[in-house]
Amino acid sequence: KKVEPKKEDKKSVVKKAEPAKKTIKTKVPDAVVSVVDAQEFEKDLKDLKIPMIADFYASWCMPCKLMHPIFDELAKKYSGKVRFYRVNVDEVKELASKYEVQGIPTFIFVDSNGQEVTREVGAMEKADLEELVKSLIG
Repeated sequence: KKVEPKKEDKKSVVKKAEPAKKTIKTKVPDAVVSVVDAQEFEKDLKDLKIPMIADFYASWCMPCKLMHPIFDELAKKYSGKVRFYRVNVDEVKELASKYEVQGIPTFIFVDSNGQEVTREVGAMEKADLEELVKSLIG
């Protein structure tokens, strides 16, 4: 004989619908270069004509994820004045090691001569990151 759950048991099985999560999609074609090869990155660094910023991140890092839309927005805004690179430390470990990236996100700012000017570790406000970008341009 099949036993039916009591009415109150059926209620406990029903899950409440979770509120829809808001996602921010930023379409920035070619504004941010995703680095997949250390040698290509080093070649780009030697051939710099304008300053660059490298964002060292990991896909599992929440502060990194929070910074991506800001980084993308600034890349679009300063396109042609500053090159923006994104380096996944789990996929391009040799660059993370070479540049001694100890925490993520790490933003490394390089002048047009290929020399590191400064670096910042951790998430930051858009205005703070933008000031650093502006300081590279002069």
